[in-house]
Amino acid sequence: METKNFIYAIKGMTFGFLIFLLLFSSLLTVPVSNAAQQSPLFSITLICSTTNPVRRQHAALTASAMQSVGIDARVVYMGFGDLIGKLFPEKSMIGKTFAQGGYDIGFLGYGMTSPIPDIKNQYYGSNAAFPPDGNNYALYNSSEANKLLNQIYTQLDPVKQLALFKQFSIVINRDKPYVNIYLTKDVVARRPEIKLFGDANVFSSMTSYFSDIQYMSGLTSFTFAEAGDWKSLAPWVNVDSNSFYSLFVYGATQGGLQLVDPRTQTFYLSEAESITPSTDGRTWTIKIKPGILWQDGVEETADDYLFSEQVQMEPDVHAYGLSDKLARFGTLVEFDYLDGSKVLVDNSGGTLTTPTTVFKTLDKYTYTFTIDPSVPLYAFLGQTECAIAAMPKHYLEQIPFSQYNQLTFATGLGGPYTYTWDTTKYGGSGTYTAYGPVGVGPYVYKGYDPVKRLATLVKFNDYFDKARLEALGEFTVNNYYVVTIVEKDAAIAAYRTGDIDALDVNYQLGSDVDVLTSLGANVFLGGVNGWQEMGFNLQSPIVGTGLGTPVGQADPTKAAEAARHVRQAISYLIPRDLVVKQLLNGDGESGTTTLKVFGSGYQDPSTTVDPYDPIKARAELAAAGYNTGVSPITPITPPSNVTANYLFGQAIPVSGIFKNPVTGDPFVNFVIRIQESKDNATWIDTPYAPLTNSQGIYSSMIVPDTKVSYFRAYFTGYTVSVSQSAGWPITGGDYYDQLVKDGKVQQVLPPQIGPVTKVTTNTMTDLLTNALKPLATKTDLTSLTTQVTTLKTSVDSLKSSVDSLTNYLYISIAVAVIALIVAGYSLMKK
Repeated sequence: METKNFIYAIKGMTFGFLIFLLLFSSLLTVPVSNAAQQSPLFSITLICSTTNPVRRQHAALTASAMQSVGIDARVVYMGFGDLIGKLFPEKSMIGKTFAQGGYDIGFLGYGMTSPIPDIKNQYYGSNAAFPPDGNNYALYNSSEANKLLNQIYTQLDPVKQLALFKQFSIVINRDKPYVNIYLTKDVVARRPEIKLFGDANVFSSMTSYFSDIQYMSGLTSFTFAEAGDWKSLAPWVNVDSNSFYSLFVYGATQGGLQLVDPRTQTFYLSEAESITPSTDGRTWTIKIKPGILWQDGVEETADDYLFSEQVQMEPDVHAYGLSDKLARFGTLVEFDYLDGSKVLVDNSGGTLTTPTTVFKTLDKYTYTFTIDPSVPLYAFLGQTECAIAAMPKHYLEQIPFSQYNQLTFATGLGGPYTYTWDTTKYGGSGTYTAYGPVGVGPYVYKGYDPVKRLATLVKFNDYFDKARLEALGEFTVNNYYVVTIVEKDAAIAAYRTGDIDALDVNYQLGSDVDVLTSLGANVFLGGVNGWQEMGFNLQSPIVGTGLGTPVGQADPTKAAEAARHVRQAISYLIPRDLVVKQLLNGDGESGTTTLKVFGSGYQDPSTTVDPYDPIKARAELAAAGYNTGVSPITPITPPSNVTANYLFGQAIPVSGIFKNPVTGDPFVNFVIRIQESKDNATWIDTPYAPLTNSQGIYSSMIVPDTKVSYFRAYFTGYTVSVSQSAGWPITGGDYYDQLVKDGKVQQVLPPQIGPVTKVTTNTMTDLLTNALKPLATKTDLTSLTTQVTTLKTSVDSLKSSVDSLTNYLYISIAVAVIALIVAGYSLMKK
């Protein structure tokens, strides 16, 4: 068997994370005269996996933004498997906060394995939908949402169903059990000789129960680097195997009645020969192709498909899709096998006696399922229950269901194991040695090397579709390796040395296209295939029940609403636009709700992206009872005309301070841009770009050049080195722009925008006319016109001189009029 050696440079990961966390500490801007440190509003912990470098960064950015409004937020990084253990714990740990061993807020990404919006499992409020059996790790339970979900997935009219999806989008956008950060676009990087379905630019962005390796050509050995670790390969999908990192390994061992064509995102028949529904949609007849072999040599039968359904509904197995199965088939399901045996799987708690659904094997290759009229019809039966993979009944039926998740068959980590079966009943040799899951798919799992972090699979030469695929020039890969390399730089280095042939899209490679292209990789962009989200523990007293908020403590009946305000505030503190533009290099889209992934038609038009707006965040927190200095849910509007005595061309000072609200430490050498607008809508950068000093203070001067101007300070989030700051000119705009262009400065904090200051200036004509108006007669005013005109000419001449001196901002025209000096200019994050 062909093997490869893997040598990866271990980078200073621990040191790097320390520097990263220091750089991404939070910021707060306060007036110079009021820089006193305040206690945090509350403390909370955000957990994030070490996989996916962009996720690590946007988690740190969000925590920084939360600190900027006074929340003591910290990020704890952990392996992906450990993260899953926190978000999807055993029943005894459900709802526990981070301090209790659970979680407060978690970051997670999702990818689609089907083109249909089958998301009920993540939002439905039932024990079966909660971990470890379900996907609803936030523990969201809304009667309004539950009612809509039941209507959506039993509505067979697609027009009415779409309208219900839109209503649902409004509800979840309001409640925010999960906050969508951005929609992901797959940046694919692999050897240029690799083709899928005969095309070098086809990528399976919608991996079904396999990784499409059988459709690959161009290589005989293929090594794939994935960004995350895994703990289980259980094909019934448990809490540990419910990830793409597991699927990339076990998926190639499995089959399926139908599979998804990545070129068209549509289903096609694979192991199924025919799928036929009755006219009322309650009975489905599935016939499989004869001659399909398990990897141990036993022929696959219809009984195996019945057994697969039974396994996923047995409560002791804890398959994460149990709640979906119960919604589709009811809580008392009967299985009638070909030998006449009958099995009842009861999830009703003994309350039912008549089966809600009956699965029945008609012959060796045909089975049916019939749903009782008491169970509402599920809208996507043809794409879900008619696209499942079988499980080897001849082996697994010998094992108690409570032991399934501990089997080496499920974990893939126990080394070789040998099992036997009754040859008189099932045929075959009667014995087989395996290393993990056994399927009918194109590749056989051969074990995992924990030192190299390498899973090995080999081509299954008895794969039922082998002859057809090889005739097309496909199915050329004999050895398939999956190696876990958490750090993106190490994965790219492994590609450079030839140790790997393709990189996981979860590395978020948008900013690495030039490097990978220079290494000869074929780099191309796939479609939107998932989303990154922030999930809240809705049993947390702050972000969940709200009983720990000031409002909730004062009036428990208002606690849930207070928690909703806190979740909305946190959504306003996610710099989505920055993440997409800077961290993803534009290869993504700011997120609203999960439904947007499946197409804009599933989401109501009123559901828009939450802007990055710390002022609104403070207002939402104030609505939960916290003292943030902002009136609850009151938008900040530009100040009124604070003066009528600025002279046209007069210089006006502005200043402020930035510090960490938790530690009180100043932010030093950060670039501030002063921005100007004529209409309070369209903003442009002025040449003025001061730096914060050793106390975190910045100061500048502005010179309005129109009668009415609006100014604001823009905290760029860019920091400069000591050597760069030493040469900083009084007007740093051009210098700063060039540093950014040359990549010599680093953006380490989210940008933010301060409140708007409206400046009204007057010409000398205005000032003199207004001053003399109470005393002048019509005749006097007429006689003064010539004098005012003469003075205006002098002022215009003087202004022209000022315009030529705008680089020297300390110059102010000395005139005998009252000037209002603006000081204590403060910023709020945006």
